[in-house]
Amino acid sequence: MNITRRDLWRSAALIPFGAVRGSAANGAVTVGLIGSGNRGPYVAGHMARHTPARIVALCDLFPEKMNRAKATIGVENPKLYTDLHQLLASDVDAVIIATPDHWHALATIWGCQAGKDVYVEKPVSHSPWEGRKMVEAARNYQRIVQ
Repeated sequence: MNITRRDLWRSAALIPFGAVRGSAANGAVTVGLIGSGNRGPYVAGHMARHTPARIVALCDLFPEKMNRAKATIGVENPKLYTDLHQLLASDVDAVIIATPDHWHALATIWGCQAGKDVYVEKPVSHSPWEGRKMVEAARNYQRIVQ
């Protein structure tokens, strides 16, 4: 059986959000995007088109970036946040972390603590210690992290 990189990526992208039970009435996973720069809207749009996930919230320090992300993703009336703690306190099932690199580890840990499953962009962390703390958080809070 020959598997292309694209097939592998596509199947890997479906695993965490397909394994999660959504809280929505139709079973769809509700997702919040943290970081609305270039990569975040791309990943969120792909996820929205190819999984049962629904992007329902956006978070960024810059409202104009969130407005561009809404158009790129094609999501209507998402909740908008400028503080990631407020998004993590909301009722989303999972989060996509596409912030600047130095926030990846901490945002992942906070996401796990808030009871959210997490998709985090690379680099996952800047040190082995940060990576270990992320793994500890995922295990301690029984969260799926990709």
